[in-house]
Amino acid sequence: MSRAYARAAAAVLSAAAVALVWLPYWPSAGADRWLIAVAILLFALHGLVYVVAEQVYGSVPAIIAVVTLGCAVSAFRDAGIVFADVASTLVYVAAVYSLSRNSLDPTPQGIVLAALACALTALGPIGIEGLGFLAAAITLARALSPTPREPWLRSVHGAAVATLLAVATGGLLASGLEHLGPGIDGAFRCATEMPNPLHYAPLLILLVVVLTRPWRKHRRHTDLCSVGGVSVLVWLFLGSDEAARRLASYAVWPLLAQLAAGQFDSATGEARRSLVVGVLVVALIASSGLLG
Repeated sequence: MSRAYARAAAAVLSAAAVALVWLPYWPSAGADRWLIAVAILLFALHGLVYVVAEQVYGSVPAIIAVVTLGCAVSAFRDAGIVFADVASTLVYVAAVYSLSRNSLDPTPQGIVLAALACALTALGPIGIEGLGFLAAAITLARALSPTPREPWLRSVHGAAVATLLAVATGGLLASGLEHLGPGIDGAFRCATEMPNPLHYAPLLILLVVVLTRPWRKHRRHTDLCSVGGVSVLVWLFLGSDEAARRLASYAVWPLLAQLAAGQFDSATGEARRSLVVGVLVVALIASSGLLG
């Protein structure tokens, strides 16, 4: 499949997934500006997952990642559309991916973008402490995925400096934004009502798919950074902050969807691909049927 056709298919599938969340609220709310904003953010989240999965695994696995992420739309619909849930999820995933890219190839532009994503993430339930754990996870991922013909200590040192610079700058930006008014800070503060417990059933299926996927050496850095992002969310979920737990239950979806795409790389056998497709279909039916 050509890249242009794959991107068009991903855009259509993303729009369909967003419509599953947005359209049920249309009759009662009309063209409410917050619903439109939620729809745009959800579409952007699908696009971000697709771009990263395409770069790492290829076009077809990226489409699978978008379809898998569509399993999460029923969970958002079940708890009601909350702008902060979607916004916090998007900026956290953007922070994970930007820090991952920046730790591998630091550039001034990359540090600025990562700092902006970290600042917006710090305004939500994750906070500065969560960003600190994420920075440590990203640096550890870089240490475990050395680049050939590059001194290990030099590469780890460069990744640590670039990551800490982005996180520290993001923390300072977040501190400044908090003083501009509750509207900015509140936009990234999730509600405290937890989603339906059945929301976690398809997540467990997706986790099995991720754990049984092949882990290739040439993409170790990106995979480990995503795993680090998931580990921070697990730490948040085990805490006592209800808002952080709610964010973790949603933000884990795009990261696991991207990791699950690794089951469909070119080296995976046809029989295994068919089995994984069947498992993902079960997860999709479970999320839309039990939660819808």
